[in-house]
Amino acid sequence: MNELDKNGEEVGRIWWYFHLDSPGDWEIGDSVKAGISNFGVVHPTQGHLHLTVQNDKFDEDGYINSLDSNVVVGRTMSPLQAFWLSENKTYEKSEPDDNGTLETAEDKGNLDEDNPLSFPDSLGEQNDQNDYFKFTLEGRNNLKVVLNNLDADLNVELLNSTGDPVNQSKKTGVSADLFAHVLNPGEYYIRVSQGVPDAQSTYQLDLKTVKLSGDVSSKELYQRYDGKDVDEPDKYYPNGVNLYHYSKDKKMEENEIGIENNKDTIVVIHGRGFSANNSEIKELLAKLGTKYENENYQVLALDWREPASDSSLIPYQAARLITPVAEWTKNTLDKLGINSEQITLIGHSLGSYVASEIGRLSGKVKSLVALDPAYPGTGHFPFGGYDLNGNEQGVQLPKDFRDVAESSVSFVVSDAGYNSGIESAPGDNDRAATADYSFIINYKGDFYVFPIPIAEQYHNDVIRIYADLIDKEAPKVTLDKYDNYGTRIFGKKQHEGVITANWNNNTWKIDENFDIVQDENSKQTFWA
Repeated sequence: MNELDKNGEEVGRIWWYFHLDSPGDWEIGDSVKAGISNFGVVHPTQGHLHLTVQNDKFDEDGYINSLDSNVVVGRTMSPLQAFWLSENKTYEKSEPDDNGTLETAEDKGNLDEDNPLSFPDSLGEQNDQNDYFKFTLEGRNNLKVVLNNLDADLNVELLNSTGDPVNQSKKTGVSADLFAHVLNPGEYYIRVSQGVPDAQSTYQLDLKTVKLSGDVSSKELYQRYDGKDVDEPDKYYPNGVNLYHYSKDKKMEENEIGIENNKDTIVVIHGRGFSANNSEIKELLAKLGTKYENENYQVLALDWREPASDSSLIPYQAARLITPVAEWTKNTLDKLGINSEQITLIGHSLGSYVASEIGRLSGKVKSLVALDPAYPGTGHFPFGGYDLNGNEQGVQLPKDFRDVAESSVSFVVSDAGYNSGIESAPGDNDRAATADYSFIINYKGDFYVFPIPIAEQYHNDVIRIYADLIDKEAPKVTLDKYDNYGTRIFGKKQHEGVITANWNNNTWKIDENFDIVQDENSKQTFWA
């Protein structure tokens, strides 16, 4: 029952009644140790001991629903003492912990990558069972939470603005608790709590964020094909580039699991006029998420939709944003603690050149996959090759894929087709050949009718061909056996094989009998 003071107010002390076992065996002066044994009904003829216990485990009706022997010990009081206190003074409750509730959380202000939080604290003294800290985020961020330097078992939780759990770490013992989570702008809370009853410990709490969206711009400095330097009005894209974490069932609008620094990382990069939400890109992301679900991999999507939006026949303007986008991406991966030896880049169209620039800036990444790299990736007449950096005068052409990754592979549409090869126009077969291994895609089936839709759709369908391919075993091949048409007859031999895709049941299916040459000089290729 609750004890009341002389004013009728609850004093915060709960009385529990216990009976002594075998009352006839006790003598006056015997010591009694507080504790818990078997509970039972107290009979009037039985001796019993009154204990005062302060406990916070109340049920919905306000009654204590459990009792811990560790809480009882050391909190005994004689009935006479309790009676005197209730009659002669108002019971003074212990002061609650200053940040022991969501409402009294210590406000740490704005948290950003330039101002991480790292501070010591302690937990477990009287009335100090929880520590709450409030912080605010601006922009999408990857939050990393680390609770360490523990003397006892403590837990850490991430809560949203209404106190609902978002993520947590509850490791046992004194091991560091840590997790990462991607968060949208808003207010959040961290709760540090006892992992076991009466745990008492000092601790160190570290909160570090990396912003996953950024601004990119181009000064529009470039050189025309006739050699004339041009300086047009600057192009600026606030939050024009974003990095997303993807799993097999990822929903783009929801909070996401965090990006970690101890995993190999695949980054998928879309091309002109696309985004990370386009169906072909989402299919590839889901396929990669499924394939590597149980391995030490994480899949990211780089979204640069606004800078990549260019309706020109040849997207020179979008191309001039490639280096700025790559610089932001490389710097962000560095801040996340992901090094170049962990990174695989998969780029489609202009995204292939974003990938090559990330590789160049990183001094080589682990591997690179180019999906129908955009024409003109080299200085083809009558069009000049792409200038990748509008912030520098002159022309900064793409680097060869083999020079920016330890291993590289490319897939490009055949220059031979039903419409005199026009369906291959968006892709650059010569640039594709600069990978360690390159494969010609040969489509079979009259799926598309007019030349321009054929060119655009075949260009995009390379993404689906690749998604279908990554579950299949990569072959051994002999280098430089096929030309840009996928034959061994006409042009320069610079590709390693031909992959045929047949239109079947409203989708493309790969013929697994790859057209390749194998001999004693063959080398093992890879898909991802």
